[in-house]
Amino acid sequence: MILPGPVFKILGKPLVRRLALLLAMVVGIFLIESFTTLMERALQFGGNPWDVAALLAYKAPEIVDIALALGLLIAFYFALAEARNKGELMILATAGVHWVRVVGFALVVGLVGGAVSYTVAGYVVPRAHFAERIKMAELRTGHVLQQISETGPRNEILNMEQASFIATPPSNTESGLERGPLFIVQTNPDQSWRVIQSYDWTIVKTPSPDVPDGRRIELLSLRAFDGPPPEVAATSNLNVFNTTSADLSFRLQDIAPEPALVAALGENVLRFTREDGRRIASIGARALLVPAAALLAIVAVLAGGSGRSRFFVLPAAIALVMTYDVLGRTLVLDGVDVFAPHVLVVIALCAYLGPALLFIAWRGEAIMIPSRGG
Repeated sequence: MILPGPVFKILGKPLVRRLALLLAMVVGIFLIESFTTLMERALQFGGNPWDVAALLAYKAPEIVDIALALGLLIAFYFALAEARNKGELMILATAGVHWVRVVGFALVVGLVGGAVSYTVAGYVVPRAHFAERIKMAELRTGHVLQQISETGPRNEILNMEQASFIATPPSNTESGLERGPLFIVQTNPDQSWRVIQSYDWTIVKTPSPDVPDGRRIELLSLRAFDGPPPEVAATSNLNVFNTTSADLSFRLQDIAPEPALVAALGENVLRFTREDGRRIASIGARALLVPAAALLAIVAVLAGGSGRSRFFVLPAAIALVMTYDVLGRTLVLDGVDVFAPHVLVVIALCAYLGPALLFIAWRGEAIMIPSRGG
């Protein structure tokens, strides 16, 4: 067994500690970048800090999936280089532990990380996108419900079918009034229009078995303006009339529709079907990048030595991982329509893991030997 052995005891804790720190830093940086936008979206609909925190949490899984391969590369590089230069791996070698055990440890860690990446991208991220959309819809609905149900000044524009409702706060000269004027702008199918202005209005609930979310706008002392369609506006008069009362019934759902509970594009969990073939290939390519990154960390340690090249090998390995991510997924997606699934898997395994394994096989014994001057 590889994991319970001495290699795991030497490399496991430093690797996990560094990887957790790197992922926390990357996720934190990305969430800080998203904080302002999410906070504005939440506050627009009357959200509180807990709502902002929930929206940030829904963003985190996607960031983890992107950062996992690079985080493992950097963490494993420093853990392996430290153990190698301290002579801990040399002690293992003198105790009969072969260098292949280190490579096996890297592969096991990489495959576990790949499984995590596959699970996060295929199952966690879609549900997070779904939950984020539902959360924003709930905030929007709650904000609208609060605005139309509570008393007090209003400064809102709501759209319902072919009408717009513009509620304004009372002016300084309208002391004693709870609300300012309400303007209702209606457009008819023939392009004629009506504008209603009311200084005394209120919204009352009118629930019924058929319409449980029913509401009614009661308009008192209102003035209405009727206008003709644009093509006859030059030859028609504008009609103006006053009335003491009127009302307009509506459903809350008309202005704040309930969010669709059916998952939209990008919100479905991964299914092993022909329709999800390209998505499986894309997620699988990124998951395969994680064990490739672990092997590239070993390559970087071997190629770095103790000279100036050690300052360049890690940036070069990071650039190579990023190139693999973009170019590799593109080629894998192109191969979906050309190769059978099992053939494509073999080709991808060879392309992602083969070059690093060949280099390690050539220089493998040097893994256990400290760098000169290290």
